[in-house]
Amino acid sequence: LPQCTALQSFGLVSTGVDDGGIAALAQALPQCPALQEFALRCNSIGDGGAAALAGALPLCAELGNLTLLRTGFGDGGAAALAQALPQCTKLCSLLLDSPRIGDSGTTALAQALPQCTRLHSLVLGHSSLGDGGAAALAQELPRCTALQSLQLKDSDIGDEAATALAQALPLCTSLGELQVISSGTAGCGAGPLLQALSRSTALQKLRLSNSPDESEDGEGGRSALELVIDSWQELYAGPSDLESAVLQHALAVWMRA
Repeated sequence: LPQCTALQSFGLVSTGVDDGGIAALAQALPQCPALQEFALRCNSIGDGGAAALAGALPLCAELGNLTLLRTGFGDGGAAALAQALPQCTKLCSLLLDSPRIGDSGTTALAQALPQCTRLHSLVLGHSSLGDGGAAALAQELPRCTALQSLQLKDSDIGDEAATALAQALPLCTSLGELQVISSGTAGCGAGPLLQALSRSTALQKLRLSNSPDESEDGEGGRSALELVIDSWQELYAGPSDLESAVLQHALAVWMRA
């Protein structure tokens, strides 16, 4: 890798790399001066590997996109990354996906986000996001002035967590897209989030679902509602077990606003 001076994108998918391999890779990454995109997908990386990677990322001066998908690190690894992310001054897109990240890891990440001044896209997937983590995220979101898209995928989002997020939405002046896709063991918090629409002047697209298997276009036999208000504003809610009374009331409020 150090000899690949023009390398801009690097990724490993299902390679079986472990923490030792990641530590070796982390030593080489800062010697790739043009690296803009780094991705690890479907590799069992623990907290040690995440910490080693966190030590290298701030030394990658051009890094703009970071993807850690279907990893194995937990709160410790998330905390290490949280310390590193604000030092990645060109970071604009972040995707973190690990079922072992809980409230404390999410809280550490949330507190780091406002310092990532160029971050415009954030995806948190397969996390054990509870009320504490959601509250911490909601508290920091209004301070993320560049954030345009937030996706919470395959997480247990209930009404209490959704209420905290809903209260933050009107204060997020640049957030144009919010997707909340629950793992199915809890609801997707449709009621509070839909009711926040009329107070959220920046939000252009809201997608809610309590089925992680639903495709992006709403196909696959599941019922959904898609309402296009104008060429830029879209509401997507599905599948059919959203409470129709809550949905209809929220839509009525939104249409009147």
